[in-house]
Amino acid sequence: MASSALTGTTPEQAFCVTCDHTNNPPERITEGVVNCDIGIAPVRPAEFVGFTVQQSAGQVTTGE
Repeated sequence: MASSALTGTTPEQAFCVTCDHTNNPPERITEGVVNCDIGIAPVRPAEFVGFTVQQSAGQVTTGE
């Protein structure tokens, strides 16, 4: 029997993804920055956990 790593009986209860005008205003998009907010409801610790992923166009990392 398989068990789920996320709580909830529907996808809407288990996770959410926001990547629209609410977290990406036009001025940020013009700057080449895009934000994606991700929320998941894992079985443990049984709380909603949020992550923000940001991509910036033209940014170079040196590994320092």
